Parts: sequence; C-alpha cells; structure tokens
Amino acid sequence: MNELDRFEEDKIVIFGDMLELGKYSEYYHRKVFEEIKKRNDIKVVTYGDITKILNNGLHFDNLDELKKFLILYEWKNEIIYLKASHKLKLSLLIPFFEHLW
Repeated sequence: MNELDRFEEDKIVIFGDMLELGKYSEYYHRKVFEEIKKRNDIKVVTYGDITKILNNGLHFDNLDELKKFLILYEWKNEIIYLKASHKLKLSLLIPFFEHLW
C-alpha cells in the first residue's frame, strides 16, 4: 500500500479476486486483507468469489451491486484504489466514477 501513503485523505480500497495465485490464493488474499485492515485511514470493499472468504462487511458478488453501493455512498474526499485481476473488470468503474461526480 506504499503508493497510498503519499495521500493524506482517507482511502477506499476495492479489493477484488486476484486470480493468478493458484494454490496460494487463499493465503495471499488473507495476507493482503490483513495488511490493509491495519490502517485506520482505509475502508475496504471486497468484490468477487475468492474475497468472500475474508468475511468483510462490505462485500459484493457482482459489479451492479457494487455500483449501487458506490452511488449511495456518502462521499467526502477519499482516494479510491482498485486492486484485482483484470478479468474482474474493475476498470469499468473508472468511467463510472467520472460520471458519479
């Protein structure tokens, strides 16, 4: 998360499945999640089938549900960070964010 350290604002990390991890998948998803959760300035939103194991209170199974949450979210001045395999298509959220504000 070092790249987020340069921002003083609170952060939202949308953490989706990292599909390329093979048999180490669960271990690394848990490891990344634990590191993110150590930070008081980061809210974590999980997305996908694998991240379901993390039992995060803000978990979404599909992009439409995630978008509904983001529309209703009370935005302040947060930095948004997307982390997932390209196959999850989180990049589709970029134009969505541009139109959200």
